[in-house]
Amino acid sequence: MLLWLTLALLWSTTCWAERKSGWASPLQPIHLVATLPSLHPGDPGSGPCPGQTNSSLRTPGCHHVVYFLSLTCFFHHLEIHGDGGGQKFSTSPDNYDDITGIRVSTGGWGVIKSIQLRYGSSWRERFGPKGGKMEEFLLQPGEQILMVTGWHTLYLRKLVIYTNRGRMASFGKEEGKKFLEVCSWEWKVLTGIFGTYKRYGITGIGFRWGYPRVDLTTVQNNTHWYPEK
Repeated sequence: MLLWLTLALLWSTTCWAERKSGWASPLQPIHLVATLPSLHPGDPGSGPCPGQTNSSLRTPGCHHVVYFLSLTCFFHHLEIHGDGGGQKFSTSPDNYDDITGIRVSTGGWGVIKSIQLRYGSSWRERFGPKGGKMEEFLLQPGEQILMVTGWHTLYLRKLVIYTNRGRMASFGKEEGKKFLEVCSWEWKVLTGIFGTYKRYGITGIGFRWGYPRVDLTTVQNNTHWYPEK
């Protein structure tokens, strides 16, 4: 019974970002870090997680919760939007800072050539070939990216990002096949990107979603709008 329940949940869309187009890469592990404060400290099974030294942080049925989440969400499909091919790229996980900005370079043929993310106050590696017109969008304190839409042909043509403040930023020109990606889990935000690129630009792109590094209540209190899927 447990096996069938686990398999059913593994294929549930609640563990994955919604897919409108693109292809899925092989199963890959994701990092799961969660601290769930107990609503009823006296409940059976409540107690500190293994290795947790602060007794004030307790989770209801910690072993069961962590084991359950590990089974259902440890592996998932990471989807690439676009034809793919070429040099692979991926942002490195950041355990301290959230995404605070994005730079996108667009070439003369309307192709998105490169992408760069900022975490905290530092810009990370730029992915894609050099050149093109660079545009920049900076997030405000407490602002997070909740949804991304885009268009692609052989190369990525357009990206539009939407934030919890009701703001959006658009890069490139609408052409080709449309895709949409937003995480199904409430309060999860964009935490990274991955994909492929060739000589003239980005050929495929995917998005990683996770809980923000800042206090979750800050994000909840600052969320005035959530984009429709």
